[in-house]
Amino acid sequence: MADGPVSLRDAIRRRFHVLVDAAGLDESRARDWAVVRMVLDASWSVLDARRAGRGLTPEERDWVTRCVAIAKAVQD
Repeated sequence: MADGPVSLRDAIRRRFHVLVDAAGLDESRARDWAVVRMVLDASWSVLDARRAGRGLTPEERDWVTRCVAIAKAVQD
């Protein structure tokens, strides 16, 4: 039986560590790559909307939120 609900942060961190271990990656480099990639993806969404002269769509806002959540979760 589970101890209780798993937080989003814990679930992301667990998946991150499973991937790092299975692929034999350097954890620090993988973490840095994930953070940079998520920040870039979020910023590209914002820049695309800005270039188009509009606000973010609900889907884009959700994506930016996911990117930030992942970037924060994989950091120590």
